[in-house]
Amino acid sequence: QNFKQAQDRIKMCGRELIRLAVSSCGNSRRSAGKISDICCEKGCSMKELIQFC
Repeated sequence: QNFKQAQDRIKMCGRELIRLAVSSCGNSRRSAGKISDICCEKGCSMKELIQFC
C-alpha cells in the first residue's frame, strides 16, 4: 500500500545525487550541498529536490 510513497522518496548521496539534481534542475547547482544533506540523511521526493533548484 505504501509502495508508491516509498518509491517517490529518493535516498541518495554524493555524486549520484548531485548528478540527479543537475539533470532535474539544469546547471543551477547553487544549493547542491543542501540537497545532499537532506536527500542523503532522510531521503527526499522529486518535488522536494526540484524546490532546491
